[in-house]
Amino acid sequence: MDNSLAYFLKNFLRDSLSLNFNYFRPPFSNIHPMDQYLRQGLQNSEKLYDSLQKYLDAAEYGYFYILCDKYWLNYVYIRPYPDKPDIISVGPYLKRPVDQDFFTEIADRNHMAYSSIEAIRGLMYQFPIFDNTLKLLSLLNDILHYILPGGDAFQIKEINLSETTDAEENYQPVDNYQAYAETVAERYSVQDKLMDSVANGDITNALMYSARFKTMMPEQGLDDLLTDRKSLLYALNTTLRISAARSDVHPVFLHEISRKYVKLFEGCTSLSELDKLHEKMVREYCLLVKNKSRIHNTPLIKNVLNYIEFNLNQPLTLSEIAAHFSVSSPYLSKMFKQEVHENLTDYVTTQKLHVALRLLTTTNMQIQEIAAYIGIYDCNYFSKTFRKRIGSTPSEYRKKYSYRHG
Repeated sequence: MDNSLAYFLKNFLRDSLSLNFNYFRPPFSNIHPMDQYLRQGLQNSEKLYDSLQKYLDAAEYGYFYILCDKYWLNYVYIRPYPDKPDIISVGPYLKRPVDQDFFTEIADRNHMAYSSIEAIRGLMYQFPIFDNTLKLLSLLNDILHYILPGGDAFQIKEINLSETTDAEENYQPVDNYQAYAETVAERYSVQDKLMDSVANGDITNALMYSARFKTMMPEQGLDDLLTDRKSLLYALNTTLRISAARSDVHPVFLHEISRKYVKLFEGCTSLSELDKLHEKMVREYCLLVKNKSRIHNTPLIKNVLNYIEFNLNQPLTLSEIAAHFSVSSPYLSKMFKQEVHENLTDYVTTQKLHVALRLLTTTNMQIQEIAAYIGIYDCNYFSKTFRKRIGSTPSEYRKKYSYRHG
């Protein structure tokens, strides 16, 4: 499975069902994300992970494995290809509410003291409750048939670890679990501050918090730092996309920037390249919020701004836009100036010229082609307007600022 498909599935399951998705390749040297690092905070952590890994190693093609651990957390894992031992895992999730009875029962199962229960109480509330496993399996079955059309039908195997009596496999928090929990809480606090910064278009703080967030992430498998760093940036891309969406940025812009960086990450061959893209991505999401946020606009003006954005190749006169939205020209003019602090005609011209500036410096398109591209079919009028606004002719601007001229 390529990284872009895995990234899409991770986003899809998280956004639609709040479920964690992971894709593992042998030798499964880092399966800590499978349980969202829960076992790292437990005694005999590596033994618990080794036990989990044995089930992954033994997985056969053609089965949905449903595993329930000693905290009654459920995981579905699959070997999706008949000729490769790669593993997809989904979870953890709970099938029952987290209440006092829940904690009493897992304390009894794991011989836990009251203090241990209090230590994990907050952690358990973070896992989603999903009691319809058949619905999940149906969805995963559709995904499998998408990535491997004509594949075999999958059967179900259940593995129940909650009944095991091995004392060494009890899920006991480590003695410094409070410190571990505080570290996790701090990481989520920094992530929240990062998301707030991006939602406000605050580049300075967004860069600061994203750098802190990167250093606070749990250590990944050291056998492939490049892959691990890419995985971190795929996750960060999702976080930034969700943050920008808070400010009512149109999904089209979010999709374009998110997809662009997925492709850029895939093409990177060094950590230094990824670090540069990390900073560039944070800046670009913040600038997207600054330039495309509609959160402070009324529905009418928000729709007008998006209409202009997606139709810059049209003349876009005040009367045409007013007619499209079934309002009078004077009313639209007044409302637009009131919210955007610029009259509509000047705003349209500014947006067209922004596109023209980009095309002049990054493409070989002829001047008349650029004018037509932005809906100005009189090349002389385009040049006159360009000179009035920019201070030079299109040709002079291209000669001075084109990337091709260094």
